[in-house]
This record gives sequence, C-alpha cells and structure tokens, in this order.
Amino acid sequence: MINGISGIEEIIEGLEVRPRYILNIEKLVFLKNKCKTIVKNINDDKELFKIYYLMGLLERSFVEYEKAIIKFKKALEYAWKIDDKIWCARNFVNIGMIYSKIKDDENSQKYLKLGFDLIKNHDDLDETLIIHIQSILKNKYEKYNKDKLEKELERLFDYISEGNKKEYGYYCIIIGTRYIELLNNYTMGMKCLLKALEIAETYKLIEVKCIVMYNIGVSYYDGMHKYKEAIRYLEPIVYNSQYEFMDINLRCSSAVTLVESYIYTNEFQNVDFCINYIINNKAKLSKFVKDSIEAMILYLKASIGFARGDNFNEALKYAMRAQESYNINVDTFAFSHFDFNLIMLIGKIYFALQDYEKSIETYKEAICIGQRWGHSYEMKAYEALADSYEKIEDYNNALKYYKKYDKLFEEYAEMENMELVHKEFEKVAMDERIKELSEINEIIERELYVDSLTSLFNRKYLNNVIKDNGEVRRISVMMLDIDYFKLYNDNYGHIMGDEVLEKVAKTIKSCCNEESDKAIRYGGEEFLILSYTENVNYIEGLRDKIKESLYSVNIEHKYSKVSDRVTISIGISNGVTNNKNDYLRLIEEADKDLYNEKRHRSFKDGI
Repeated sequence: MINGISGIEEIIEGLEVRPRYILNIEKLVFLKNKCKTIVKNINDDKELFKIYYLMGLLERSFVEYEKAIIKFKKALEYAWKIDDKIWCARNFVNIGMIYSKIKDDENSQKYLKLGFDLIKNHDDLDETLIIHIQSILKNKYEKYNKDKLEKELERLFDYISEGNKKEYGYYCIIIGTRYIELLNNYTMGMKCLLKALEIAETYKLIEVKCIVMYNIGVSYYDGMHKYKEAIRYLEPIVYNSQYEFMDINLRCSSAVTLVESYIYTNEFQNVDFCINYIINNKAKLSKFVKDSIEAMILYLKASIGFARGDNFNEALKYAMRAQESYNINVDTFAFSHFDFNLIMLIGKIYFALQDYEKSIETYKEAICIGQRWGHSYEMKAYEALADSYEKIEDYNNALKYYKKYDKLFEEYAEMENMELVHKEFEKVAMDERIKELSEINEIIERELYVDSLTSLFNRKYLNNVIKDNGEVRRISVMMLDIDYFKLYNDNYGHIMGDEVLEKVAKTIKSCCNEESDKAIRYGGEEFLILSYTENVNYIEGLRDKIKESLYSVNIEHKYSKVSDRVTISIGISNGVTNNKNDYLRLIEEADKDLYNEKRHRSFKDGI
C-alpha cells in the first residue's frame, strides 16, 4: 500500500492491459484525485515513481496525452534515480506509445528505442513482457512493418503458451486482437483467444472470459462471416444474468455486433431490443465509447433500413449522418473496421438506388480502406465494384476487378485453415457447455434433494435412492428422533426449535463417513442414515458416537423427561437390499427399534 492506495501494482497492470472501453471512469476520476492529494506527502523515490507512473496511465485513459507525457517523464526521473532499468523502459515505451497515437512518429521511435535499448541485454522475458506487450499496442496508431510485427507476436505468444499465469489472459487477448485487426490473421488470433479462454477457466476470470467471448463473436462476424456463431457467443453477454454485472461498455459493444449479425440472419424480431438496449444505456457509457456510439447507432439504423428494403433514401440519410459523426471522432473511434463497413453500406445503398456511378466511386474508396484492414476486406470491395461496372455494361472494368477478386481469393488460402480453428473453438465451446450444464444439474439436484434447513438429504432423495435398481447391497439403517422435541418447541419457540434441528443435523453429519453414509432428514425431528458398509459393528459405534457428540454440544432442554439437555433416540436395522421393498422393510425395522428404545427410556439420563 502507498499512502492509502492499496494494490497499486495491480491497478497499474489493469490500466496497462485491460481494454480501454471497460474502464470505470468514475473510479478512475476518484483515483486521479487521490493521487494528486497524496503525491505531495511522499518522499520515497520508489513510491514516487509508481505514483507518477499511475498518474500517467490515468491521464492516458482520459486522452490527456500531454499531461500523460509529463507524468511519465516525472516517473522516469525517479525511476532513473534508483537505477530501475525495467521501470525506466516502461516509461519510455509508454511515452513512445502516446507520441504514436498523436502521429508524432519521430518522437515515438525515439522513446521506443530508448526503452528497448535499456532491456536489450535483459535475458528474463517475463520481467520485460509487459513492455513488449505495450509496444505492440502502438501499432494500431502508426504504419508498421507487418513481417516484423508478425515475428514479434509469434515470439511473445510462444513464450506465453508455455506458461499459464493469471495475467497472461489479458496478454493473449492483446496478441490475439493484434493478429486479427492488424495482420488479418484469424487463425493465429483465434488460437491466442483460445489460450486466453483456457486461462480464464483456470483462474475463474469472468471478465477475461467475457472479453474473449466478445472478441470471438466479433471475429466470427467480421472475419469468418459466420453470423450464427457470432450470435451464439454474443447473446450471453447481453442477455444472461451471469454477465449482468459486467461493464456496460462491453455489453453495449456486444449488442452492436449482435444487431449486425441479426440483420444478416434476418432475425429482425431481436434487433429492436438491442437497439433500445444501446440507447437506454448510452448515458452510462465511458466517454471513449459514448463518443463513438452515436455514429454506430446511426449506422445500425441505416443497415436495418437497407436490409428491410423499405426506404433506401432514409437509410442513406442515416448512413451519411453516421459518416459525419465518425469523422469527428475518427482518431479515437472505439469500433474496429467501422470505416470500411460504413463505406461499403453506402455503396450498397447507392447500388440499390441504381446510382451506379456513385456506387463505383464509393467502392473505390472502400478498396483503399480495405487495404489497411486486409485481404478479406479488399475482396468484398473488389467484388462489389465489379458488380457495379457490370450493371453499366463496362465489362472490361468488371472483368478487371473480378480478376483482382479471384487473385486475392487464391492468396487467401488461410480461410481453409480457419475452418479447423472454427472446429477447435466449437470443441472448446462444447466442453464449456457440458461443464456449465453439469454445474446447473448439480445446483438443481442440490435444490431438489437437499433439505433447506438442515442441509441434509431430503425425502425426495430417499425416494430416488430406494427405487428398484436390481443392485444387491449390504446396508445398515439408522432411524433417529430428537427426544421430547414437541415440548422444546412449545416452550422455547419454533425459531429456537429450528436452530436445534440445524445443530443436531450438523452433529449427525460430522459423525458420518462421507463415502459410506447418507444422512437424511426424514421428517420433522426425525432423521435417517443409510450406511453402506460391510462392517456390521460400524453402525453400533456410529450410534454411540452421535449420542456422545450431541450430549457434548449441550443444548439446554429443561422440559425433557430424560435429560437436562437435547438428546436423541436411535433405532438400527441391518440387512441386504435388492429392491424397494427391502429398503422399506429395513426402515420399518429401524423405526420399531427406535420405538423400543424410547419406551425403555423413562428415567432422566443424558446418554
């Protein structure tokens, strides 16, 4: 803890690797103000560089880039004083990343080089892993060498794949999304997400699992064009109560892609709910997502209008307004591929309006955008452009762009491998579904077969056990009854009576062998034990153990006629069961033995 901020390194890690769209702005504002207050009272250099580093991350989250650079440089100053090269490098890389975002390539390269020069001779990749992860995040904002980036992603993922640390979940998500968004490599991207899902399951990381599901859904929609699969991964995030506590930015982003997927599968009955869900939660969104959501809502309305085909001109108006809104926030827009999807939609609307000259002009613009996002996007634009030329009977240009489409299609052979990745994902999804159903069944069985007051099995469980199954088993049956329990209830009240039942049940359960004995609340103050043991002397010892244990619990019972405390009478029977009637006979014999014990206990004695 540093002056009232506990878990500062965990907070720092969260800000470094968690997606920006799920950060809680209110908490960040509170943390920022707290840092401003406490930094004045800190004299320790090690604490100071961490506080300033945290402040730099906070300013970066608020898109206050100049302030962030000042804070990182201040953190760098203190890290340098204590000769902590790793933290110096982290500061250099963060400064370089910010310069990359504001399109200052010269300073970006300068600070990134300074950072990596400090760690180039550092052999332990685990200590410097976060620096490498941070550096690949910058590639979204600048021109980059694809071959070099691919090698770096491969190196990082190979290292992470050998381990299974908790923090690697977010790292795998970052690497996976870089593969998908920057290299258009869905095969490797999906493998990274699979690893993240494995880590999420190991450590029960609901947020990581939810982010993975979101990215899988988006990948199925955007890259593989498997809209049913996209819906299957995204619907739980929006509809399931299990995820209702998850960040609203993530859930609204999921609803956005759900609407797009519903449009392609003609499930318009679900579209309105998702649109209203997004609009109703707009005020709760972080600034980063809120600035983008207006353009996205307009785009979705345009997409719905186009898909329904009832008013193309109205759809075009929505699309143009979406473009205006997008242009205002283009540098910080929250949704990947939006520029391409929007320009393609505008082209489709022009095509539907038979304005082929404008559709050609629009699709040419889409090709330029598609080249940034990868071959699958270019292919869509080439095919649409060729269709437009064919409509105006310009067959030379139509043939030219169809050939470009065919060439890219051949080069895009990786799509065949994606089917294998898809199948691998489906296996993981099925395993996950089986696990979830098993857990649900356990809960249902617990609710059906466990008594809510005592947590012992109930009569439904007993009825299920004794039904005919043809299995021959040696069994001892024990019937137990609390002595003079009615008098206890009449004098102490039913609330204290329930407490007695709980304590007696707990005592019985603690004395039983979990593997061989099944303790059941038979009804009221009566209990039953089915003991599946070959040792005929075991049940006699268990009877004595339960009586002695309950006596030592010492629950006062002034109105009992056999003791000054709560006691229990026990009847026993032994035999072999082969069917339901055998069970019923042994239960009846144990009940008779219980009655005989009660009849002979006429004097006041605790044991």
